[in-house]
Amino acid sequence: MAVAVSTVGDMEHVSPRGHLKALESFQVRGDALGFRDVAIPKERGVVHAMYTSDIGTHDGTRFRRYDPLTAVCGQPVRVILTEAFDPGDTDCCPTCLVYVTEFRRVQRRNG
Repeated sequence: MAVAVSTVGDMEHVSPRGHLKALESFQVRGDALGFRDVAIPKERGVVHAMYTSDIGTHDGTRFRRYDPLTAVCGQPVRVILTEAFDPGDTDCCPTCLVYVTEFRRVQRRNG
């Protein structure tokens, strides 16, 4: 089975399915001085899957302001999380769920 490992600080995040969680949008926050920053939205919405091979080294939550990446279902995503995509989550994209489930089945079959 393929294993993808990414490191954040002293912690390793292992994605045994080779997929990470991804979100369609981020939240823009501003401070009193007018500086703006991006953050994970309070309402995550649908959680998509990203092939870890599509994003290269992943050393923390990645925000894509101007050039979104494409989830396995074809949806543009702007936030790549360090968490492994979990097909058991209730907020999974149904199309990503099918792709990831099939990927895992093939990986198990091929050893």
